[in-house]
Amino acid sequence: MTWLNKDIAKKWRLEGERYASDVNAFVHKGLSLGWDEVDERDLMEDRRTELADPIFNMIIGANKAGDLALLREELPPATWPLAANFQNRMQAVKSVFFINDKAIVFRGGSTWEDGYVYVATSKGTKHFEQYTLVGRSPNREVYAFVDEKGISTMKKLDENLNGEQIHHFSWEFIEKRIKELDIPISLTDEFPHHQLTEVIPFSSGRKVILISSSGTFLITTEQLTVLDPDSEAIEEWIKDDDLGDLEITMEHAALSYDEKWIACGSQSSSHLIYDHDGKFISELYPDSSYPHFSWFTSDSKKVICNSCHFYNGISFAAPLTNLKSGEEFPLIDDNSRVYAATAREGEVYFGDAYGYVRAASDDGSFLWQYFVGGTIAGMDISSDGKWLAVGTYSGMLHLIELNIEERDLYTISTANHKEKARWIVWKNTNDVYRW
Repeated sequence: MTWLNKDIAKKWRLEGERYASDVNAFVHKGLSLGWDEVDERDLMEDRRTELADPIFNMIIGANKAGDLALLREELPPATWPLAANFQNRMQAVKSVFFINDKAIVFRGGSTWEDGYVYVATSKGTKHFEQYTLVGRSPNREVYAFVDEKGISTMKKLDENLNGEQIHHFSWEFIEKRIKELDIPISLTDEFPHHQLTEVIPFSSGRKVILISSSGTFLITTEQLTVLDPDSEAIEEWIKDDDLGDLEITMEHAALSYDEKWIACGSQSSSHLIYDHDGKFISELYPDSSYPHFSWFTSDSKKVICNSCHFYNGISFAAPLTNLKSGEEFPLIDDNSRVYAATAREGEVYFGDAYGYVRAASDDGSFLWQYFVGGTIAGMDISSDGKWLAVGTYSGMLHLIELNIEERDLYTISTANHKEKARWIVWKNTNDVYRW
């Protein structure tokens, strides 16, 4: 086995097991007795960093040889030990969606960098360079793909990204509708398809939410509505007429599962709630400094709003039937800066800046947490609720099986979940490595 160094692999496994055991014990004590009773200085650092270069060379060798089962057995995956040596090659794996239970579509590339769409399956990974971004409707049936010509919505998608096109929104159409509003917002960049944060199609395929640093827009086949910045912010910007085109940061938006509600915001806004036609409903004030992320419970009865301060944050859940500005709402979490989320019946899952997936019930009760090892950029749960796909800013896509019978020795988690596959999607290479 020319690619495998058994001595280094053994060191990797022993240290991985030791480190996971120590961290799990630390977390258990913190959750049981309170975090004031533990001290992170008592944890011994992960010593696998010094093995990063030979480990990555073995990953490459095993992929070339097709020895993927042996690779996972000999070298249980971990992200942080590679971070110091390969930070400059890492990028976001975001906009992650199950096409079916065997295929995952996603974007490789951070929002501020060029990025492209991939599909990962057990048979391999395909790269679709013509597309720079992908989005999916809440009912999982309609996809939106972004390219140099505009945004296309499609249904009946297969693993080769073939399907039935529903509608095409050209950049010319979008820019024309923006100019008709006579406001200081533009998408006239030479390459608008490279400056978008997310795109969310409605199940009709004839309406999309477009999120970018130039603004968050609701686009139909006939018109365009600006959701963020709101009219007040635009008026303030116009008063300072020497500032040029308006820009927002930490832009985000979500569409409820019943498609009746839109939540959005950015660093300078509040949490903004609209109906499906873009009619303003309510403004909710953040519990922390800056609105950072929004999502909905699977029954579409609550909107969950996250705001952040540095790498920490607070998330509250507000009932959509009774939204009142200034009201205090129950907390879902009081620690996490959220970057991605998904939901299933009675439960919400969110990924944070520290690399944890955390699960809570719809009423905010803590259920479990699972460490993937990089700031989380995208996440989706399979239709049967058995699998979780997680993308990170470390350039990793994780496929995690939920609720297995036995705890994995190398996993940092409070629950019996186990990663079954991982794909490394790094910059400056055409190869995607399975781990």
